[in-house]
Amino acid sequence: MSEKLLPPESTWPTEKLEGLDNFQSWQIKIELCLRCLHLESHLTEEPPTPRSKDWQTDDMRVINLLYHAISSRIVTRICQEGWSMGQSTAKQTFELIKVVMGLIPEELLHEAVVQFFCLDIREFGTIRSYLDKLCWCWNRMTTLDENLDEKLFVIAATQGFRQAKPEWFNMWSLGSSKREAPTESAVCAFLRQHARLEEAREGSTASAFD
Repeated sequence: MSEKLLPPESTWPTEKLEGLDNFQSWQIKIELCLRCLHLESHLTEEPPTPRSKDWQTDDMRVINLLYHAISSRIVTRICQEGWSMGQSTAKQTFELIKVVMGLIPEELLHEAVVQFFCLDIREFGTIRSYLDKLCWCWNRMTTLDENLDEKLFVIAATQGFRQAKPEWFNMWSLGSSKREAPTESAVCAFLRQHARLEEAREGSTASAFD
């Protein structure tokens, strides 16, 4: 990350955003910092059309400030929500930070919950895209309650392939009976294993037609 694109270090917030407990004070410091640099509009306004080179440079400065002012855990969470350095704008970055803090509209949370318990692997092109959607919904739900029982994830994930892949469900059920308690990481590993097998089969099929 280019140091030239960072605002002066003296203007940075003195503490990184760790969670909802320090979000309000962190947000005030971020906004004050950007106001001093006359860049506060990048948090709230849509990008101009076309995007000038100066605007893009300023927007990257704001993104870099936000990136350096949040904890690694929050960086991971916004990446899971689809954030990408070089692709997301400062406004999108700021909005995703608020999303992972649980500061999301109630209707969006309701939508994630409804989708989560109705997911069916047959509606997805690949196993990996099914797993990605499961994790996306789960991340939305755990922003409001980090102590959600992992059994909910296991139930939703396995019910999502129970009818389409009964042999998987039987395999999972036999394996889970040997575990103390099925976990989110265990079912994710199970699905990733099948995703790799699926991708390997598709690769060998494609090479057969080359």
